[in-house]
Amino acid sequence: MVSSQQWGIIFFLIALAGFGVGGQQLALNYLVVATYPTEVKSTATGWAIGMGRFGAIIGSAIRGSVLAAFGTNGYFFSLIVPLVVCYLCVLILNKKIAPVR
Repeated sequence: MVSSQQWGIIFFLIALAGFGVGGQQLALNYLVVATYPTEVKSTATGWAIGMGRFGAIIGSAIRGSVLAAFGTNGYFFSLIVPLVVCYLCVLILNKKIAPVR
């Protein structure tokens, strides 16, 4: 073990990533409520949650492959791509959805 590693920073960043991953589920539910009409909100919520679970399963397989192929550094750098895509999607939705009052 290398003594120059800063474990406090590493654990903080992993906790921050976990908060972002877990916190998105709550935001997804509010996004569905604000986006879809009343007639299809329950169906839309079910599909959104189901697709989120499917993505979690597929994502685990992909993360395992990336970790095996590129190591820890490659794994963490690969997380940038989906985070940027999600951020851009949120910006697009933010412009299309009127604030819920």
